Amino acid sequence: KVTMLRPEGRDITNLKAAEKALRESEARFAGAFHASLDYITISDIETGRIIDVNEAFERTTGWTRAEAVGHTTAELGIWPEPERRDDTISLLRKQGYLREYPIQLGTRDGRALDCVLNASLIDVGASQLLLGVVRDVSQQKAAAEALRQSEEKFSRIVQYSPTALVTTDRETGVVTDFNRAWQEMLGYSREQAIGRRSTDFGLWVEPGDREKLFQAITQAGDILDRYETRYRRADGAVVYALVSGRLFDIGGRPTYLWSLTDITLRHQMEERMAQLNSELETRVDQRTAELRLAQDELVRSEKLAALGSLVAGVAHELNTPIGNAVTVASTLHDKTGEFAELVNGGPLKRSALNGYLESATKASDLLLRSLGQARNLVASFKQVAVDQTSDQRRRFDLGEVVGEVLMTLSPTIRKTPISVIVDIPEGVVMDSYPGPLGQVVTNFVNNALLHAFEGRLAGTVIIRASQTNEEEVRMTVSDDGNGIPEADQRRIFDPFFTTKLGRGGSGLGLNIVYNIVTTVLGGKVGVDSRVGAGTTFTLKMPVSAPVTQNQDTSSATKTSDSSNITAHDHDE
Repeated sequence: KVTMLRPEGRDITNLKAAEKALRESEARFAGAFHASLDYITISDIETGRIIDVNEAFERTTGWTRAEAVGHTTAELGIWPEPERRDDTISLLRKQGYLREYPIQLGTRDGRALDCVLNASLIDVGASQLLLGVVRDVSQQKAAAEALRQSEEKFSRIVQYSPTALVTTDRETGVVTDFNRAWQEMLGYSREQAIGRRSTDFGLWVEPGDREKLFQAITQAGDILDRYETRYRRADGAVVYALVSGRLFDIGGRPTYLWSLTDITLRHQMEERMAQLNSELETRVDQRTAELRLAQDELVRSEKLAALGSLVAGVAHELNTPIGNAVTVASTLHDKTGEFAELVNGGPLKRSALNGYLESATKASDLLLRSLGQARNLVASFKQVAVDQTSDQRRRFDLGEVVGEVLMTLSPTIRKTPISVIVDIPEGVVMDSYPGPLGQVVTNFVNNALLHAFEGRLAGTVIIRASQTNEEEVRMTVSDDGNGIPEADQRRIFDPFFTTKLGRGGSGLGLNIVYNIVTTVLGGKVGVDSRVGAGTTFTLKMPVSAPVTQNQDTSSATKTSDSSNITAHDHDE
């Protein structure tokens, strides 16, 4: 009997698909397992026997996969403190998972690594496995610790820095922190300042000071250096400071860091210096005024001395013509007596009459010449004396004034081997001050006689003048003497500078010249000299001198009219 078996079929499509999905899942797990940067272990939760590890485990711990698989974590020493594993496993059983759990794990070379553990339980049949993912955070923790230490060090540096430092929030202006130096400088406690605006606790002397400071740092692009401002201390005293500021991002907030340097003492010293300078200027002005008075007195003394010398010279000059006149008059008197006796004695001879007439004529001529010479000398003396004592303004011919001055100096000049030549054309008329101008000429000539020809047997002084244009006269006083050293040329117009101190030099002669020319006559004076080749002084003066203080033009005109005395006036 043959029994036919009918084949029966079973659909395993779903089974195949499930197997494929499982294989794909296992492949993905294996790929993630071995490619993970964190080290991963699969171990028996009860015994701690390692079933598998990835490459990151080998890199991190130093054990190879072959050395680790089949051994327990206790045998390898992965847990430096075994009791720590028991606590971790107990917590894992209780929670079913661990997230970022801090642990320490050992390495093959004996180091202990700071790590975080992410773990979960896997049920495989009757066994329960532990899937552990470990991340080494040793370097991260070391970096964090280094950062913490750095911040702590920086905080200590800032806190104990001798420079006053304070931070304020840019948007709100609230004080966020400050160091001890700032507190010692301004006296505010942390309770008074932290969390409050500076205007709330009276930091500023005036509200405008704060506005100016923030305007300055804003315009400078949030970078400010050495800006001077004022603060008010907690005790009310005003503090002057140099402020520097920078903008930083602190905790996600734009924050100004300010550094303050106390310059209160410097400011007080500057104010004191300004006060002392003001007092010094006042004192200098007083001393200058006193010096000017003394100098004016010396100048007057010089003028009086010059006038005295002038009087002595004129007296000496008058002695000759007046003596001659007296002698002639005495002779004429005797001749007249003799002639009277002849007339009274009888008939008068023609020869006697002619002799008397001849003697009288000669005597008259001698008298006229001598008295004329005396008259001209007196006229010059009178004009120069009037000019030098009155300093009045008038119109005058420059050549005549210079000639009159030199006539009064002739006694002094004749005592020296020096000749003075005047080369001034007629018609150089000035509206100025002949007295001061005469003083200038006198001082130039005396200066030449005293200094220019020392050690020489002869010399010449030439006075020249010309009208360069309608408004200016140029006059030079030149000598062919020894010259002036270059080092002295810069000082010759200084008061009291002389190379003949104690030997007739007062040091005021050329200083008087400079003052008269530049102030009274309104001109300029300069010098050109070479040692051994002589010296030339050059004066440039306006034809019409400027009106000096308290000088009225009309009164000057009147003075000119009344003082312009001619030789004929002297006769009358």
